Amino acid sequence: MPKCDKCSQSVSRYDDCITCTAPLCAQSFHTKCVKISEELLVDLKTTGKVKTWRCDMCEKAPQSAVQKKTALIEQIAVSINNDSLKNIEDITTSKIKQAINSITEEVINVLRAEIKMLHSNNCNFSEEIAKLRSEISKLQLENCNLKNEIANLKINSSLAIGDKSVLKDEVNRDKSVLKDEVNSRSSKTDTKTTNRIKIPEMHSPKNYAQKNTNNTGLNAKKKYTEVLKNNNISNSTYLDFTPHENINSSEEAGFQVVRPRRKTSNKNKTITGSATNSNIKAITKYSYLYVTRLEKDVTSENIINYLKELEFNDVICDKMNSKRPDIYSSFRIGVPAPILDKLKDSKIWPVGTYVNTFFWKMKPRTDTT
Repeated sequence: MPKCDKCSQSVSRYDDCITCTAPLCAQSFHTKCVKISEELLVDLKTTGKVKTWRCDMCEKAPQSAVQKKTALIEQIAVSINNDSLKNIEDITTSKIKQAINSITEEVINVLRAEIKMLHSNNCNFSEEIAKLRSEISKLQLENCNLKNEIANLKINSSLAIGDKSVLKDEVNRDKSVLKDEVNSRSSKTDTKTTNRIKIPEMHSPKNYAQKNTNNTGLNAKKKYTEVLKNNNISNSTYLDFTPHENINSSEEAGFQVVRPRRKTSNKNKTITGSATNSNIKAITKYSYLYVTRLEKDVTSENIINYLKELEFNDVICDKMNSKRPDIYSSFRIGVPAPILDKLKDSKIWPVGTYVNTFFWKMKPRTDTT
């Protein structure tokens, strides 16, 4: 920021100031310090004279030197005119030396003023250079921080990919173990036990099929809900029970149809309202998303404001506990159920975030009896 050459105070853009247009000066001054009123300043700006204005030093210094030079020349001319040619030798060398000394003194003063102006300009340049250096150091620090964040993101992404592969291997291994266990159990049950019941010889499927030629048998793929029970069992024959017989003819074979004891009731069936022109209103049903892998400094207010800019209103956002809170943060975000699919759009969320439907934990059931 430039300083006034008169009062040495800083000159801001809000102060009334004027700048000297001399090429060797270019100093800024407060209008009060150079005795310029507001009306005169406005007049200088409107007439364009502000572009040719010079300070007192620049105006007086060259003129005083010229005036002194002319005065000395006039004095010398007068002395020459007054004296005759004979008295030319009487002009002492002291007067010539005096004239030379006065001229050199004026030149020295002008040079000193220029040196002072250059020194002030150098000071201003050094201040600007210091500011630029500080800004460069800040930019370098920001660059280092960005590099560290990118490295952390790469590490997190690699860890996420590694976790997925490990989880997939564990699931495949569990599937293979479970399959082997099921096969071993099925083989044991096939070798050790069979579903057999005792039936009389006359009620065997072979004899019964010969006796009832219209029996077409049962489809093995069909699922049956009725359970058959035969009270007339003898020790004559063992047979693996499979659905070979028709259920409709089960009573003829001596079987009793067992019905389920538990019956469903429609007394406590839940209904949903459909009235729209009522004075009372129902609450809005919310659906929730689980969003994770956001930066650790992100808050719930940041997410709500971000979604408001995307025209998502009535947003509920709660920050949740993360496995690595020093690296990333997780949130539970709720919106009205009809617009949940819009919130699942991948274009809404930053690169690297994970978004999935949030599932609430079931409360433990308590018996009231």
